[in-house]
Amino acid sequence: MARLTLPSMLPSPSGKTLAFAFLASILFFLSYLIGIHHLSFSSLLFSSSSPPSLFQCSIHPPSSPLPRLSSSLAAELDFLPRHDADSLIPLPASYLPSIPFCSANFTHYCPCQDPNRERLYPTMHFSHHGRHCPFLADRPSPPCRVPRPRGYRAPIPWPESRHSVWFTNVPFKKLTVHKADQNWIRIEGDKFVFPGGGTSFPHGVESYVGQISKLVPLKTGEIRTVLDIGCGVASFGNQLLDYNVLTMSVAPRDQHEAQVQFALERGLPAMLGVLSIFRLPYPSRSFDMVHCSRCLVKWVSRGNCTRILLF
Repeated sequence: MARLTLPSMLPSPSGKTLAFAFLASILFFLSYLIGIHHLSFSSLLFSSSSPPSLFQCSIHPPSSPLPRLSSSLAAELDFLPRHDADSLIPLPASYLPSIPFCSANFTHYCPCQDPNRERLYPTMHFSHHGRHCPFLADRPSPPCRVPRPRGYRAPIPWPESRHSVWFTNVPFKKLTVHKADQNWIRIEGDKFVFPGGGTSFPHGVESYVGQISKLVPLKTGEIRTVLDIGCGVASFGNQLLDYNVLTMSVAPRDQHEAQVQFALERGLPAMLGVLSIFRLPYPSRSFDMVHCSRCLVKWVSRGNCTRILLF
């Protein structure tokens, strides 16, 4: 039996092969030295003079000064912006046309809730209080922006706004006169304050909601959203916030002006409207409860009493 040794298994290169390998190693070593020399020369060149034009670009100064890094880090890291939005996305002057303000008598103009236009519609089912938008020919021409009331001030911050608002922001006194005995709202200095009274709250809205909570699970989380029809100044929805219940308050613009403007100024969700001939813009099951206190809607005549809680 032949016995194989390790040297016999290894290849025996010829002299030509060894010479080729030696020459390739020399070339690799020379290229490595040339690369090191080139990098060191470039660093010395850039440190003594500005970079060549090949590396130059237009640099815009930042719009606001930024904190600079320390001298040791600034040479390595630079996070300043190189461009601004105006230079990247130029907009023509006609892109955002200037819209003038309407005249002063449009301050409280609500196009689709105009008391002059509602006289053209029947009063059955309160359809005249519904949403009736003007035709194109009846709209202001040219289009204009509704101006803010004279003397308008920045709204009182939340949550203080739940209890008082600036008089000049909602300058309507009718409720303070017509509902004075019901304690809806009153004027104190330059503010409107909301004591929590109402037509249906002879003992205050806090007592009223407390009585409801004995019948309806307001504290358990089962009731999360409520629709309040005929909300007045939204004292009912404001009180439900203490139960972590969010209320959408709805009321029309009537002889007491737009009452929901008080609600919006207080920071409470509200909209102009009435539950009459038009469906409200909410999908099915949006609300866990509907509150309608003295809203004068004949529910039974139109089959609207199903799944509605009335108080």
